[in-house]
Amino acid sequence: MNRMQDAHTLNAQYKTAHSLNIRIAFHQKYSLQTQPFHDWLFSQYAFTPGMRILEIGCGSGSLWQGKLETMPVPQEMILTDVSPGMVEEAKAALPPLPFLSFRTADMQALPFPDASFDMVIANMMLYHVPDVQKALWEVSRLLKKGGVFFCATSGEKTVVDYIREILGGEKVLPHISFTLQNGAAQLAPHFSKVECLKRQDALMVTDLADLLAYIHSLASISGLDEAGDAALLSKLEGRMEKGVLTIPKEYGTFRCVK
Repeated sequence: MNRMQDAHTLNAQYKTAHSLNIRIAFHQKYSLQTQPFHDWLFSQYAFTPGMRILEIGCGSGSLWQGKLETMPVPQEMILTDVSPGMVEEAKAALPPLPFLSFRTADMQALPFPDASFDMVIANMMLYHVPDVQKALWEVSRLLKKGGVFFCATSGEKTVVDYIREILGGEKVLPHISFTLQNGAAQLAPHFSKVECLKRQDALMVTDLADLLAYIHSLASISGLDEAGDAALLSKLEGRMEKGVLTIPKEYGTFRCVK
């Protein structure tokens, strides 16, 4: 898939939060860790009053739901997404607050002045960006000296790779270009300090229909028709033990200081 096709597929998938919400609900239902991933991420952020905060790829705004009223009041918080539909969903999901605003923006060309923000957040989205180095240069440009960039991603142990292995290595789903394993090397040229914070977890799946819905929610899914679904379900059932399919899950975030 070339970049133009990839961008078209991605824009179609993230026009609304439907597919994203399927994946969020799946992880919430079956993760071994009881603390939601967004809550764990939020606990890593060291907010102070008067900060200027930018989120890139805000999606439906789920990171902030139920939290904006409890955190130290920032001077300004801007939530952005490349999808206008996502921006509208985030705006509808979050309370109107004087410091909070929304904007459609591409991470590779962010419309803000140099040294504008104390904190920039980009969760589970860098592997979607065609030119990661250009995007990271933009983040570094926007951060004040000593500012912090948080970017959550997955590791090599993902649902995607697990399914690919079950399918015999077929390229049904793409490899992730920005992971907990390779991300530090990509971040290092842009920041004075890069720290990887990992959260070990697993998925304990009891209803394979939910897993199939998760797979079909992914942007690059191809080659699984009704017969393919049935064959995959048969293979998955063979791996279940006492009614549970255990899938490795490795997520975390990088904390980068300019």
